[in-house]
Amino acid sequence: MDQLMSHMEKVTPDGGIVKILIRNGDPSNRPNWVRGANARFHYAVYTYGREPGTNGHHHDGSCEHDQNSTTCDHDSAKSDSLDGVRPKRRKVDDTREDDPPEPFELRIGYSFAVKAMETCIQTMNVGEKARFLCLPEYCQEYVQLAKVRKQEKQNRIGAAKGLPPVRSHGCCAHVLAKEMEAQDDLADVHGVPLEFEFELLDVQLPGNYVREPWEMEATDKWKEIPIRKEEGGKCFKEGNYKEALEKYTRALSLLESLSLSPTIQDLERERTATSKKKDVAAVGQQYKDSGTAVSDVIELGSFYALMQACRLNYASCQLKLGNYPPVIVQCSEVLKRDPQNLKALFRRGQAYVHIGRDLELAEQDLAQVRAILEKNADMFAKNGPEWLDLRRQEQSLAEKFKAHRHREKLLYSRMFE
Repeated sequence: MDQLMSHMEKVTPDGGIVKILIRNGDPSNRPNWVRGANARFHYAVYTYGREPGTNGHHHDGSCEHDQNSTTCDHDSAKSDSLDGVRPKRRKVDDTREDDPPEPFELRIGYSFAVKAMETCIQTMNVGEKARFLCLPEYCQEYVQLAKVRKQEKQNRIGAAKGLPPVRSHGCCAHVLAKEMEAQDDLADVHGVPLEFEFELLDVQLPGNYVREPWEMEATDKWKEIPIRKEEGGKCFKEGNYKEALEKYTRALSLLESLSLSPTIQDLERERTATSKKKDVAAVGQQYKDSGTAVSDVIELGSFYALMQACRLNYASCQLKLGNYPPVIVQCSEVLKRDPQNLKALFRRGQAYVHIGRDLELAEQDLAQVRAILEKNADMFAKNGPEWLDLRRQEQSLAEKFKAHRHREKLLYSRMFE
């Protein structure tokens, strides 16, 4: 214990945060902690306390009270104290156990909710590993961070299936009850001292890292979206489908974020107010964003055109990579706005055929594709690529139906043997 105490260092004057060095970093690589610097690190969080259901006293027969009794003098004597009891150390969270184990990123100088994390990280050098013991007042918002991280994990799982991110809506008792039930395991880390173990990987100066959508102005997102779309198209043509998918994923995340911004919502309200006009979707107007005049016009028509194109391109990448459920999700989103979209119908039909489960839905989509091609015969030649692709998918679908009927026939024949 004396050796441990000798390695302890006060981080805050009141001793509310104490540092224990585990491994030295590179003293020559002292980070420049300017506002907006991006710290990348792994962390684990631990809490301490007695084992659930005990007060440090085990009823093992050595006690003189009636063993059938539910009360004990030891219980009342130690109910409010851990004296003589070794607290149990329990891991609450660890970024290394994420899938994939990506480091946590923290923007310095923006009053991060968990005060202890920003304070602790700024005492470290790159490569350093240290443990910090923190009193409750320095980590009050940790439960909220843990809640967000849990939701992000679920969103990553959903994103791999092509599902949109889950967001909490409303404040009704039903919603709150469901959230409380989902976060029940975090109840015992609220208002208690926590131990953080940090490993600082690197620190990036402003401008040297990709910003998250939430920290970008609407116009910055608007400028970046076509750039990522163009990069994705180039990668796709080169056959680099994974990288193309990353570009389209980034573009879609910016578009989703922008769709919730006041800029787009104001344009939506204007379109609703002037719905009798034919071309209101392309209204261009100057807007204010965080007090700054928008120099580039954001058009609602162009916004939705980009959204549709990026969804279709994302679906095309997933088709090439053999990930079919995301194709169905994104193409269905396109069809909500444009029910006759040829590419969305064809790609969703392809996905259904490949999965081989909802063959009737594949048949419906491909039938709609055929109807559109026939209706626009002057645009689509019978020997053109659209018809060739359709016939190929229809043949594949027919083979899937044949195999399905054969399996059903065998199943029913065995039932009556």
